[in-house]
Amino acid sequence: MFLAVAILCATQAPAAAFAPSQPVRAIIPFPPGGAADFTARLIAPKLSDAWRQPVIIENQAGASGNVGAQYVARSAPDGTVLLVSSPGVFTTNRFIYRAMSYNPDHDLAPVCLVIVAPNVLVVSPDSGIADLPSLLVRARAQPGELTYASQGIGSTAHLTGALMAQLPTSTSVTCPIGATRPPSTTSSAATS
Repeated sequence: MFLAVAILCATQAPAAAFAPSQPVRAIIPFPPGGAADFTARLIAPKLSDAWRQPVIIENQAGASGNVGAQYVARSAPDGTVLLVSSPGVFTTNRFIYRAMSYNPDHDLAPVCLVIVAPNVLVVSPDSGIADLPSLLVRARAQPGELTYASQGIGSTAHLTGALMAQLPTSTSVTCPIGATRPPSTTSSAATS
């Protein structure tokens, strides 16, 4: 998963390029505890030091990131409201939602890549699944009975699972955790 900071990222620009005269709000369009939230909280102190202004983290979760992205898109374009998000806000949401209240191509400006995080697939050590081929064998033997956790509809984990379910040798059922907490804090294993 890629996380991008939209609107502004001072860590890759000269400090003089942006000097806010008021606190900066970092909007996280997902619930606390996920990768975007963690990343924002990790970089906020450095940004505060560089800008000599507090960076306030605000989680505005909902609609696969659209709620927070819309908020940033409608904010004054003065650089004091930024978005820390996964790429779905810019890429996949337009294909999942029939209508969005912001246009990611015109209303937001991605500025820098903050982190690259891989997708990982984990199962319970007691499952008897040792690798992807054995997972696919289990899926064939138990159609529709395997489940996997995802951050919600349209998330990278959901789309990866949906892609795997399209394989002729696999079937699975997604269990979106929803907007209350990310799977990393809820479940770390596929179940059978």
